[in-house]
Amino acid sequence: MPEAAARSVISRRTALRAMCSAALVVVAGCRPSGHSADPTGDGTSSGVGTAAANGRGPSASEVTAHRIGEDEKALIAAYDDAMAANPELAALLGPLRADHVKHLLALVPGAPTSGAPTSSTPSLKPSVPPAPPSSASTSTALASPSASPVLDRLGSLEHDAAAARVDDVMSSSGSLARLVASIGGCEAAHAALLQGAAR
Repeated sequence: MPEAAARSVISRRTALRAMCSAALVVVAGCRPSGHSADPTGDGTSSGVGTAAANGRGPSASEVTAHRIGEDEKALIAAYDDAMAANPELAALLGPLRADHVKHLLALVPGAPTSGAPTSSTPSLKPSVPPAPPSSASTSTALASPSASPVLDRLGSLEHDAAAARVDDVMSSSGSLARLVASIGGCEAAHAALLQGAAR
């Protein structure tokens, strides 16, 4: 990749990461005060599992939070797969994966943030632990022939996730709607970054 193009990708990445960081501040602030483990805003403490333990069915908000949490787990697994197969991309993909971990924990406090994907996980390869970050520069990683398809695939997953969050916001309310909107904005920023880097 020419040096000017690499600088353009890095500059764009910096701007998009700033947007996503701002969205994550909103994510952190979406939990009502006094209910640090209440992603739904309805006074419950830990989603569907707690509802069942209390002998009542889960609320619509709890079901939505849990379902979106499963989508976040699938994205985390996809990033794990991509970094395991392409360790030179770890410096680019690692921070994006970390954003999804924050999303998951905001939705489902205490949820496991790694592990084998479910049958519905849109994975790139069988899930394995991510490789340690490579010392290769970002521009070298983006120039790798194997990088573009991986970045395109992750960008497509992020785009689809962001689109799904629009529907989820429309069917949510209160703090959950604000949380979901922030997550969707971050996923849209990820999609733009990855698709731009793949070019």
